[in-house]
Amino acid sequence: MTEATRQPMGWDASRAHTLDDPRREHEVPAASVIELLALGGGETVLDFGAGTGRLTVAVDGALDQGTVIALDNDPEMCSLLEPRLADRHAARTLFVEGGVVPLPDASVDRILCVDVLHHIGERELGEMHRLIRAGGHMVMIDWVRGASREQGPPDEKRLSAEGASEELEATGFSVANAGCRFANRYTLVARPLRRD
Repeated sequence: MTEATRQPMGWDASRAHTLDDPRREHEVPAASVIELLALGGGETVLDFGAGTGRLTVAVDGALDQGTVIALDNDPEMCSLLEPRLADRHAARTLFVEGGVVPLPDASVDRILCVDVLHHIGERELGEMHRLIRAGGHMVMIDWVRGASREQGPPDEKRLSAEGASEELEATGFSVANAGCRFANRYTLVARPLRRD
């Protein structure tokens, strides 16, 4: 299967505990992710495929007047997220069904997408482009092909940084490769191209 014809991989919520493995913080430190988001404190941030909310909680701590929306398309994951975010001042959970996000166009300033690309397809990438405001940006951190098999999806489900960039560019983003800042992962920063 080529990257152009890839099929998104389903998620098994019984594996949710793996998302809280302490190695995740070691490999993708929340503080470094927050730095890439370049937050001023009042943004609306969409954590796309938030999992158990580790990074959502970190973003919440970096916002004083903004909002972070923890989005997931698995109702079991949303059930895990809700109690974790209940006492957070700026966080809320959003369940998405069928890939369509129930938020208005150009309603978010930042999108965070970590270790999620193999679970989403063209529709979700289109939604990201629809949702992000002009002047905003997305941080996409995902698995490098050929890296550790102990964690993450099988190699054939991973996109290369080049393949991910091509998909984002086809959706209407300008993409900069920020390199391999995190263990076994590449980092892309995507900004929406000017809308007419």
